[in-house]
Amino acid sequence: MDPVSIGLTLFFAAATSAVIWWLVQAEVGLRRLREDLETAHAETSHVLASLNARTEELAESALALQRAHPGMAGIIDAHRTIDRLQSTLAGAGESDEVRMAAGSTLSAVKGLLATRTGEGDLEHTTPADPGLLKLVTRVLQTLDQLEISIDDLTLTEIGARRLGEIAFLAGDRGWANACYLAAAEIAPGQPATLRSLCRLSRESGDEEKLREHLEGLLNITPDEPEILREHARLLTKMGDAAAEVDLRRLEAMGIETAEDKSMMASLAARAGNTDAALQSIEAALASNPT
Repeated sequence: MDPVSIGLTLFFAAATSAVIWWLVQAEVGLRRLREDLETAHAETSHVLASLNARTEELAESALALQRAHPGMAGIIDAHRTIDRLQSTLAGAGESDEVRMAAGSTLSAVKGLLATRTGEGDLEHTTPADPGLLKLVTRVLQTLDQLEISIDDLTLTEIGARRLGEIAFLAGDRGWANACYLAAAEIAPGQPATLRSLCRLSRESGDEEKLREHLEGLLNITPDEPEILREHARLLTKMGDAAAEVDLRRLEAMGIETAEDKSMMASLAARAGNTDAALQSIEAALASNPT
């Protein structure tokens, strides 16, 4: 065999060996890759099974919560409605169509709020869950954005009070006050409305408004000791001698306290009646030596 043939034979033998070695290595690599894929698939299946089990558990928990709190589904739907409404407002400007659509949508949300029970009396509030309070905050913010007032909602007296109560619980004193003022216009002289306005005026420090609402309550229940006493206390602080009428009424009812006598002494002193002031002070000390 000539040298060229020998060289070609050796070359082809070496090439064949190299190809065979490469094929063997490729097969080993593919086998390892298949094993890795099978392992990864098994791990992924395990993770997916765990996620599926967790999802089912969460779904069951959510269903249990909805059964325990039937109003929750409505609150969630209302949040979604507000989301869509706010997105519309953000992209469509201030067109009349958007305003009309917003009014219709917010009327539906108002129906959710109207499902609350109770008289809407701030002196006897009905608790509200945090989810509802967050919803109310978003609704009120949207109403402000649309420049819709309490009058535009055309609520009944009890509806206005209930919205005022939930606005108060949500921390929006402006809307709460507007709601109770609207309720007072719809049905004047309602004790629950006046008591609530008294509380709001008391918190804000508006003495003139507090006096007005206390006197409204006294027109309904003139012999209510706590209202008489608070009214007398307020008038005494304001330097109004009309406080004596309340104090005399408490005295006639036989429920005069040391504080009442002290206020009477203060009024007498301001009027320059020193003797009457001293007598009231002595009576106050006698009834409460401490």
